[in-house]
Amino acid sequence: LKQLEESVHELKINLSKKDEEILNNKSNIIHEIDEWKLKYNENELKINELVNELTESHDENNKKNEEIEDLTQECAAMDANIMKLDSELEDVKRNATNETERVSILSSELNNNKKELSIKQ
Repeated sequence: LKQLEESVHELKINLSKKDEEILNNKSNIIHEIDEWKLKYNENELKINELVNELTESHDENNKKNEEIEDLTQECAAMDANIMKLDSELEDVKRNATNETERVSILSSELNNNKKELSIKQ
């Protein structure tokens, strides 16, 4: 019983650490998503500016079209990264739920063992 209590205590400490880690990961992921969104918006503004300037000479138009393509591809890559980060955030949330359920089960087992010990005494 003592060993089980210690195990539950360790699991609670680990869960607390995991919760802190999850919150840090969530915060980092949200911050990274915000940075990607900001960069995405900056690129969209730049694309719009470039489109407005496309009335210039043929050579300049070709260069700007290439830059628009690069920025568009960069935005697509950012979209993929944002979706990946959203998925990672869901994984982190799911792991936290699993750890919480595990501690709850162990706590329940500990309580049952305490009751059995009390009855035996």
